[in-house]
Amino acid sequence: MNSEKKEIQKYKNWTIGDIVWFNIWTEKRPHQGEIKIFHPDDKTAPAVSVYDLTNHIWRSLPIKFIFSTREEAKDSRESYLKFMESLRYG
Repeated sequence: MNSEKKEIQKYKNWTIGDIVWFNIWTEKRPHQGEIKIFHPDDKTAPAVSVYDLTNHIWRSLPIKFIFSTREEAKDSRESYLKFMESLRYG
């Protein structure tokens, strides 16, 4: 039996290589990144790893907080912060 997981190429409306917009906890302006890996079974929420094209680092994010446009990401900031706060303080 092969114990390696098959890498997921597509999840919901997203595909590996898509360019997305997202928020980060420490900055008000949305960042742009490229989808690299899907984590649909993440214990917190279905997630995605992106390469942040703004700061040139890897990030993991809940899939529900990645967007096609900067404006969508900007509009979701408050909801994103509440979600992140709930993780910190339960």
